[in-house]
Amino acid sequence: PLFMGGHLPNTPDEDFELLTNPRLLACQANGVMARSVQFHGSWMAFHVADRDDAGAGWLGLFNRSRDPRTIDIALASLEVIHEAVDVVDVWIGEKSRWENEVHVEVAGEDVAFVRYSAG
Repeated sequence: PLFMGGHLPNTPDEDFELLTNPRLLACQANGVMARSVQFHGSWMAFHVADRDDAGAGWLGLFNRSRDPRTIDIALASLEVIHEAVDVVDVWIGEKSRWENEVHVEVAGEDVAFVRYSAG
């Protein structure tokens, strides 16, 4: 389950928009635990397989440092079985295509969170 703490009357609307984002809730409703697939000091990568579609899932690239960084990573190391995938940014809905090696810009103390599918 997705848990939220804090004083709800003082919670900014932006936080509720994130928590009710349909793309985020689709990952939550999937019911599959995320697995850590990469850990490199200041960043971590997590993968969640889609329980109904072997060619799809979600990826989270967490920048644990305060500084922005580019995360350079191979799709295969993220447990993605395709050499190229279509991705949708969970937060803003922007679509793109990732192939083999990807270079993802992640702000400091932030996460790049995408839904991927075979394209």
